[in-house]
Amino acid sequence: KVIPPTKPKSFDKTFDDCFARLEAFRTRHGHTRVSAKTHGGDTNLFNFVRHLRANMAAINSRAAGEDERPSSARRRKLVRADPEKLLTPGRIERLDAIGFEWETGYVKSTKTWEDYFNDLLDYFSSHGTFDVPRLLRMEHETKGTSTLGHWVYRQREMYRKEAEGGK
Repeated sequence: KVIPPTKPKSFDKTFDDCFARLEAFRTRHGHTRVSAKTHGGDTNLFNFVRHLRANMAAINSRAAGEDERPSSARRRKLVRADPEKLLTPGRIERLDAIGFEWETGYVKSTKTWEDYFNDLLDYFSSHGTFDVPRLLRMEHETKGTSTLGHWVYRQREMYRKEAEGGK
């Protein structure tokens, strides 16, 4: 009796489809940092990348003997019960081969409001103005963290919204 070849599982087909779109994204943009701003309307690709990163983080936490459940509720929804089924060694190898970036590079700042305010005062004493370029990074700020310029922008946005009646 001849056994017909098994059909690929639907997730295998989905993975292969998303992987192909990720390769195309990398060719077009030169990186694999698919984000809400860069996905170009392909929300499936954006969600695929988010799932990959969250599940790899869960695998790494498990391997380090840490609590593997992500801290935020949003990330918990992305992690499968068994992340190794999503991220098989073969899939990880394929993703690594195209230079998939497992970490986004964003690091939550540990600076307080007062720290940013003191940086703003330092900027004023050096430049004579509170007009801080939005992308300005102070010498002691690390890559991937919120910049002084962005902090000033957010303060102005919050003030504007409050002045408009909390809209």
